[in-house]
Amino acid sequence: MPLPNTRIYFSPWEVNVILPGLGALVSRFSSARPGAATYGDPMSVVYFPEIAGKPFDQATAGIVVSAHNKVKDPPSSRELRLSSFELAALAFAVRVARREQLIPEPPSADLWKALEKKIETYRRRARRAAERAVGKAAYQQAAKRWRQLLRWSRYNILRIRRRHPSPSRLLQREQREQMRKLALQVVSDDVDPKMVCHWADLARREVRRGRHGMKLRELLKDAEGAAGFMGDFIMKRIDPELLKPES
Repeated sequence: MPLPNTRIYFSPWEVNVILPGLGALVSRFSSARPGAATYGDPMSVVYFPEIAGKPFDQATAGIVVSAHNKVKDPPSSRELRLSSFELAALAFAVRVARREQLIPEPPSADLWKALEKKIETYRRRARRAAERAVGKAAYQQAAKRWRQLLRWSRYNILRIRRRHPSPSRLLQREQREQMRKLALQVVSDDVDPKMVCHWADLARREVRRGRHGMKLRELLKDAEGAAGFMGDFIMKRIDPELLKPES
């Protein structure tokens, strides 16, 4: 479905910001495997099967390829003709470049905001022109496919940043805090707490690796045994006089 284009000028700095993100997306689209996390979190297919398992929309991904080719080889006037979805691809590329640090940070954060605002202004202008040309219903169908491609990209080819830690991470965090609390209980207040926490983390890693013939979960269930183990572990590393006497 051909859409009307809008004219937009990008400075050399803006092109250098947009192009790395577009190049990364085009490269990852070329090796995309539907239903598999080719770049990001390998568990995305398990956590989000309704999104990650959807087929790859090659036609819609061609919008990103088209935008990349236009930005890479601009005319002598540096004035590009882009559709609303190609401008949306540019905005997506800028977010990818910032998120994955594909380019150095500019001297001022206002430059980012100015570029994002500029792309969004022209995108809305192109969208209104496209809705008048092809009709709002037809445009909404194309917009729906574009949003599905963005969701597919998030769970298949981009790194996932979880808003909430996984259950295994929560368990590890709880065990770490328990071991540190035990270590601080068995030493006197004269010992540096940072060093004590370091010894507690070292003990936790050694137990998890099976070097003491027990499992960490079983050790923490026995409070008295865990305190004794931690005291013996730390005694080998500091002066025994700095340990608290057993009550």
